[in-house]
Amino acid sequence: MFEETIATAIRTRKIVKFTYEGVPCTAHPYILGKAEDGGLALIAWEASAGPLNQAPGWRQYRLEGMRNLLIGPHNFMVAQADLSASQEDIVEVIALV
Repeated sequence: MFEETIATAIRTRKIVKFTYEGVPCTAHPYILGKAEDGGLALIAWEASAGPLNQAPGWRQYRLEGMRNLLIGPHNFMVAQADLSASQEDIVEVIALV
């Protein structure tokens, strides 16, 4: 549903906003991929408090839990980070920063 929109945001390094399981999120999208169970997942740096009011940080979002996805006008700077722990169940990468 949001696969192409997220892939575009990754390629253009645009911040995305969406609702995840009812909670507003603002994120820097890094990896879009297929999870072990066949579902699509986004690995992103959550810049806001996140779905459980956690501190900003790396999150994995399942696309089926996302609603109201918008690509914002602002770019994000790519972080030099180890994403290996964040993408443990990604078996196929569709888009990557």
